[in-house]
Amino acid sequence: MGKNKSFQTVLLEHTGFQGKVRVWQNDTAKKGWVELKWYTPFGKLRMAKKEYFTLKTSDELRELFQETIALIESKEWLEEQENKYLQQIEKEIAVNEEKKRMVLQLKAKEKVL
Repeated sequence: MGKNKSFQTVLLEHTGFQGKVRVWQNDTAKKGWVELKWYTPFGKLRMAKKEYFTLKTSDELRELFQETIALIESKEWLEEQENKYLQQIEKEIAVNEEKKRMVLQLKAKEKVL
């Protein structure tokens, strides 16, 4: 009979006001990942980022987890994400306005013909 393989999976999770952090590690897979998710004030997922790493000690995992939580809860990081979100909305509005303008031009040309 084969050897009984033992493995350990670690998952640390934190959900803040506008963000979520997960740190996962699996000894069998010999890797782990840290995942960040940021949500708009309206609850829409705006950004998800995942970074992989090689096995870490439990102290290193806790440190990574705490640093990541501090990041997503920092005023600077939240402001940066909100600014990126507002820029994206402004871009979408500009694109929609351009589309509207083009449709109105086409309609005006059809009336002339």
